[in-house]
Amino acid sequence: MQVQTPLTALLLERLPNGSVAVFDREYRYVFAGGAGLEPVGLSTDYLIGRSLRELFPSPEVAIATRHYDKAFAGDTAVFELITFGRHYAIAAGPLSRDDQGVSTIVVVAQDITGLLARDSDRDELRAAVQQKDLLLAMLGHEMRNPLGAMRMAVGLIRDSEERTVRQHARGVLERQIDTMERLVADVLGGVQAQQGTLQLHVEPVDIVAVALGAVETIRHMATQKQQHLHISVPDMPAPLVLADRARVHQVVSNLVGNAARYTPVGGTITVTVASDGDASEIVVTDTGCGIDPQDLPALFRPFTRGGRRPGDGGLGLGLWLAREIATLHGGSIEAHSEGPGRGTTFRFRLPRPSRATLSDPPAA
Repeated sequence: MQVQTPLTALLLERLPNGSVAVFDREYRYVFAGGAGLEPVGLSTDYLIGRSLRELFPSPEVAIATRHYDKAFAGDTAVFELITFGRHYAIAAGPLSRDDQGVSTIVVVAQDITGLLARDSDRDELRAAVQQKDLLLAMLGHEMRNPLGAMRMAVGLIRDSEERTVRQHARGVLERQIDTMERLVADVLGGVQAQQGTLQLHVEPVDIVAVALGAVETIRHMATQKQQHLHISVPDMPAPLVLADRARVHQVVSNLVGNAARYTPVGGTITVTVASDGDASEIVVTDTGCGIDPQDLPALFRPFTRGGRRPGDGGLGLGLWLAREIATLHGGSIEAHSEGPGRGTTFRFRLPRPSRATLSDPPAA
């Protein structure tokens, strides 16, 4: 029977899901101990003097001895092995030597079955990695076009003496910078939303002014496709809302940008600002490709395009981020479509505060 020293007992105690074994050249147990033996029904007394071939199936013995041979050659071997329905991470290395070389090796086996059994955690991690990879790929794809246009514009400014050509190139630069700023804003906003750190800088906001400003940043997209962009605002000044001006601008520009992206040449986009009862709203309607009603529930998920082609552009984050921003404001965004080819309507609603609330200092 093996003898455990106080140090050995302490080490085994600190290895709650593992075991330690010492093998001779015949792969016989010289020492064995640890709580990791219990789940597979093995005991120290039973193991001592027995060889691996007496205890384990041949395929598993072949895997283990292949790595143990490295330890007997003087190296360290690390590998994983599934046996008796348990999954182990194993490390083996030389322990003692004689005239013929390494005479015994020490093997530490850690039972990692419980870690790998957390399918939900593993699936969430895998999904997060896939989303990160997808985001990077899409971001690279989406930035390639504006960067190419900017490079061309810089070349025109450098090589041309004609004022009209240089003015055109400057316009290209300004528009592509706007495009890249929106991409970066969506990425940063998406990261903050996922981490729960997306914050609002709330103040009384003229929603008409914000909507008009956001539409102007997208107008060039509609112009390039010869689309008809109509804006309808109230005759009377709309009541103020308590909101983050930059975030509302981001939402509206995303909605109008989506409409321009998915509406064909010569189509129509209508942006309407209105107030009713206790809320103000911005409605964006287009005559574009439309959305299958069965795809509407998933439309606001990250990287979802409502059945639209990936090549149509965008990161697939804008609508998800828009809804996150609307929710933080206590508002909402809804989408409606009669189906493919029949256009889409997005309704962005923000609650209107009471007069007493508007007179209070703005929240940080």
